Amino acid sequence: MVTGFDHVHFYCGNMEKAIAYFQNLFDGRVTSKAEFKGFTYVRMQVYGFTIALRGVDPRNEEQVAGKEKRGLDHFGFKVDNLEKTLNDLARKGARIVVKPNVSPLGLNCAFIEGPEGSVVELLEEKS
Repeated sequence: MVTGFDHVHFYCGNMEKAIAYFQNLFDGRVTSKAEFKGFTYVRMQVYGFTIALRGVDPRNEEQVAGKEKRGLDHFGFKVDNLEKTLNDLARKGARIVVKPNVSPLGLNCAFIEGPEGSVVELLEEKS
């Protein structure tokens, strides 16, 4: 029986850069860190959401899901004011890759650059 959602997992060629991304932009905090078979494993909490990071060979650039390569396409955070949130994140160094727009589902959304070639979606429900 599925009892809930646990985490999103990134394979990272640059672990310190990925950790800093979630700490600097989203006030993430490392909750555990370990070494296994020569790679670093990190779990972070970001707004009650678990981000799992695992190091990979930094020469491995290909993104293939489930193949211990780098990357993830995207995940989203709910926001209460998209414009203000984007301005706040831009001041912290975030790069906007898709400007705010209204999705076919009626959500106001935008995307910022994430770690390892991914993007992070920011979603505001329109009233």
